Amino acid sequence: MGKYSWKYSWVVVALLACGSLQAANLMFLRNAPISNLDGEDRRFLKEAAVTALESEEDGETVSWRNAGTGHFGEITVLDTHRDYDTVCRTVRFFIAAGDKTGRSVFRACKADDDTWRLAPNKQ
Repeated sequence: MGKYSWKYSWVVVALLACGSLQAANLMFLRNAPISNLDGEDRRFLKEAAVTALESEEDGETVSWRNAGTGHFGEITVLDTHRDYDTVCRTVRFFIAAGDKTGRSVFRACKADDDTWRLAPNKQ
């Protein structure tokens, strides 16, 4: 896809799939809310992210909540644009897990195989 060097999958799946933050060189996440998410939380987050990326209009938000853990979050589609002849979306994630909350903005683009993949932020 263009001149970008893509990761194996879109950013959320990449972060959530890491069994060991240290092994993936993601130690900076150890104090982030994502470090408190269990497997079911991650499933809810992933489903909400896919729904947001695939179905929602710019400005719309998809919420998720795990009644078992009390963890919750939102994914908001900020914009949709085309780069190198592919659809890209900028999304804001909010996660509240335990006593930690956080927001992050990512840009994902749809690859030739119809998966969403992390894209570099526009300069």
